Amino acid sequence: MTYTKIAAAVALAVMASGAQAAAVTGMTLGDTMTLAGVLGTDGYEGTFKFNALSAQNANGASQFKGDVNGGVIDVTAANAWGSFTTGFLFTGAPFVPDTTGPIDIDITGTTMTVNSLPWGGYFTAAAFQFNMPNDAAPTYTLIQTGADTYAYRMKFNHVITATDDPSGTYVDFNAFWILEGTMTTAVPEASTYGMMLAGLGLVGAAVRRRRTVI
Repeated sequence: MTYTKIAAAVALAVMASGAQAAAVTGMTLGDTMTLAGVLGTDGYEGTFKFNALSAQNANGASQFKGDVNGGVIDVTAANAWGSFTTGFLFTGAPFVPDTTGPIDIDITGTTMTVNSLPWGGYFTAAAFQFNMPNDAAPTYTLIQTGADTYAYRMKFNHVITATDDPSGTYVDFNAFWILEGTMTTAVPEASTYGMMLAGLGLVGAAVRRRRTVI
């Protein structure tokens, strides 16, 4: 194998090590993007609608904000209703989003992988917890704003089952959600940077040696 090929292989390995998935360690609900999907504010943060939801400004959609505790969503544990938002009125009674366990999301570059999103909400009119995790991978817009910070918008849905709603009132209803805010990922470990620097050093050495031989 020529030194050029060796250098190229090492360079690819270095790039791969720099593109490892980083776990999301922080998350908020907040107004971070416009409807066009660019950084900015437009008054929208969280949106809910049954059976059809194309965008946050959809007619008939219920809006909610991260108006409790700065909109901070704890990704390491369940968030009791009222932890990060006061929610919205549904049929005249408060419906308050919450989570039933840890949120597990990875980011690689600008690719977001949702491993677990135990989303739900407490409906005060029925005094009942509705669990509404994503039935499929959410669609999303993700914009990197710093070394380990991102603005996000994601849309997902969940078809309500009899387990979710023992009363049967909303069984088979398709609940759509749009969430918007910020995410923070874990800072890469020192060993990762060490491997990257070592890889770059090998590339430089290979190139220098090839020049000497020529």
